[in-house]
Amino acid sequence: MLLVSNLAISDFFVGAYSLVITSLRHSMSYQIVVGAMDQLCPFLGFLWCSCQFVAAVSALLLTTDRYIAIIFFVRPKAKFSPKACLISVIISWTLALLVASLPLLGIGTHTSTTFCLPIQPAKGIPHSFACSASLVAIGVVLYVVTIPMHLHIFLHVRRSGVKNNGKLAKKISILVFSNFMFFLLPTFIGFVWLFTKAFDSIPLTTREILVGSFTTICFSVNSFLNPLLYSFRDRRFLFVIRQRYCRLLHPNNIEVFNAISRTEARSNQHKMAQRRLFTISKTGLF
Repeated sequence: MLLVSNLAISDFFVGAYSLVITSLRHSMSYQIVVGAMDQLCPFLGFLWCSCQFVAAVSALLLTTDRYIAIIFFVRPKAKFSPKACLISVIISWTLALLVASLPLLGIGTHTSTTFCLPIQPAKGIPHSFACSASLVAIGVVLYVVTIPMHLHIFLHVRRSGVKNNGKLAKKISILVFSNFMFFLLPTFIGFVWLFTKAFDSIPLTTREILVGSFTTICFSVNSFLNPLLYSFRDRRFLFVIRQRYCRLLHPNNIEVFNAISRTEARSNQHKMAQRRLFTISKTGLF
């Protein structure tokens, strides 16, 4: 849950970035936005870049966690402990802050577009283009690394028939695939801009607004979909939501809360019993 919470935090800040940039562009003229870029973009670009890096690393960590839990399930020590998850989260944010700080150190820029994105799909400024290409390449590599792990998980679950782990792995696969697709779409548009003449007939200002808007929309929709693809499909999360809902509406009615708790406890006991039987059968004790 800590790794999922880490992804949720990055989604929250991406949503905050989207609200701020949309509100500013809606309330100000284009000329005023351009004039305010030097003050706004160092903060907004830093926020956006760090959150996107954390999202990519979180996708890799979630996949690795499920991969170890499913492929090496007979080795209790081979799993992500809470301490390991916490260390991974701290490292991911540390690296993200370092990467997002590069434009502040003169490597790249946050003001290449009026959307404060540190992505420059043009070769006119070599060091800025190199920084942009490096950031995109790192993101693509982090997502691509998860593909063979998901394929191995799928084949293993299909052979072994572990439905519970398979369902959870499927949820994470959909989550990671969604993140990857919304990351690839703006990247693909950037390649079209660079290596084709599709945008040559469009004025540079209009081109920048279209590409920046598309990128912002992609990542905003992605941050909105992530909770729907995982958290709201997780029984434990929904159970906690029901608990809070019952306590809010019936603060003095303990019976409603106890009934929900008993139902959840029975369901968990049944699932744990199934897992024990499967583990015993795989180890040859049956």
